[in-house]
Amino acid sequence: MKLVETELTPELAARLLADAHSNQRRTARAVVALYARIMKEGRWRLVPDPILVDPDGHMFNGGHRCAAVIAAHTTIPVMICWDADPSTFDVIDVGRKRGAYQFIGAASANARASAARVTLWYTHRFDRPLQPIHLDFDLHEVLEEVEARATAFDAMLPSASSTYEYTGLARSVCLGAYAIAFGFGYQDEVEAFVRGVEDPTGLQTGDPARLLADRFRKVQHRGRRRQPIEDWTLLVRALNLHLEGKLIRQLQLTDVWPHVGESSKDYDLRRNAVSEANRRGRLHADAHGKTDAIGATETPRKAPARPSAGPRNQNEMATL
Repeated sequence: MKLVETELTPELAARLLADAHSNQRRTARAVVALYARIMKEGRWRLVPDPILVDPDGHMFNGGHRCAAVIAAHTTIPVMICWDADPSTFDVIDVGRKRGAYQFIGAASANARASAARVTLWYTHRFDRPLQPIHLDFDLHEVLEEVEARATAFDAMLPSASSTYEYTGLARSVCLGAYAIAFGFGYQDEVEAFVRGVEDPTGLQTGDPARLLADRFRKVQHRGRRRQPIEDWTLLVRALNLHLEGKLIRQLQLTDVWPHVGESSKDYDLRRNAVSEANRRGRLHADAHGKTDAIGATETPRKAPARPSAGPRNQNEMATL
């Protein structure tokens, strides 16, 4: 065997792929896309995991890197092991995959790692629905986000855990949304909202915290499998109405997911714009719900204007 450090160019990558071993696994598009994005951002680093080429010139490890280099139109440093033993193929990449939570020393590491993906989605991919396919941030990005949001996660974990316990809403979604609200200065308001979800006794009819709690006390809602974007929409819409001090007749899902702290007026304007676009046929969704997702028209970057929390009364009753 001969181990060398070299530059993997798109041309070399294409040659290696052309002579790939018959046992070389098919590349996964999501992995290639992730690697290509990291390469384009200049964050790819040389690691001691060589591309393996057998004595006959057939590559049997490194296909995703080669495909990503071609997709990114870039060059990266790699180790290549020439004349590698092809009989080692069945013991390559069979170890346990590392998770971000394994590198987090704070309590509730898994919840923090999952919530960090939610906050990264909110910052970078809010125009796409909150789904696993849009949460494919790499380990470095997730750990940086966990560190940046450490204070918010510390403060909001009890509220997120309580919301999960009383509603079944995904804890990662709750913690992510509450951490964002914390960053906007809404810690006290979030905690008051969660107290209402925990014990809605005494809250007025139409209080968003009460409606959220009542909705998930019903078996058909609590037990139904939901998409993360559905949890986000219900939770954040209820929280936003609480921040405004508004009462509503019912809490229901919509095709437009809200920004944290977004006023009812702004939210309704976006919903109306989407409805008009749908009517004209400019937006559509395929049968699997994977294309032309309807959501925000821009990525949230700054804290929204703090809504005034006026007195709650029946004159303020609104309908979602």
